[in-house]
Amino acid sequence: MQAAVTPLVAVTPAATTPAPRFACRLMPLGEHGFVLLDLGAFPDVVAGEILNLPAAEQQLWYPGEPEPDFIWPRAVKGMLGDDADTARDMLSAWLKRQIQPQARLWVFGEALAPFVTRPHRLLPSLAVLLSSPLAKRQVWQQLSQSASTS
Repeated sequence: MQAAVTPLVAVTPAATTPAPRFACRLMPLGEHGFVLLDLGAFPDVVAGEILNLPAAEQQLWYPGEPEPDFIWPRAVKGMLGDDADTARDMLSAWLKRQIQPQARLWVFGEALAPFVTRPHRLLPSLAVLLSSPLAKRQVWQQLSQSASTS
């Protein structure tokens, strides 16, 4: 008597969401406001390691230029998870330490906005603004009015 053969069931691994990568710089705007500028996916290297990058990337990120104020996931490398929830929590805690709760915040870059939990005004990324002079003019007018009324 032979044992019944059970067919193997193919198990497909669940799709994983890639860990977010972003860098940003925080700059004052007037006396009561700040701009959080999305710098995109900054390479996760320190200045000395930049020479290991391909030549094209070296041209984008010079070791002599100041680094962003916050780089994810470098901010917690090896200590916590690098998922979107952790990124949101860490950026939120970092912003709390950097600026007062009553300060106005403008976020340049749609990709960065999901990680900002405090009230803010969302503006297009600098790449979008640089490609559209009219949009850039409108945003700068809005910012100058907001800064002067602060």
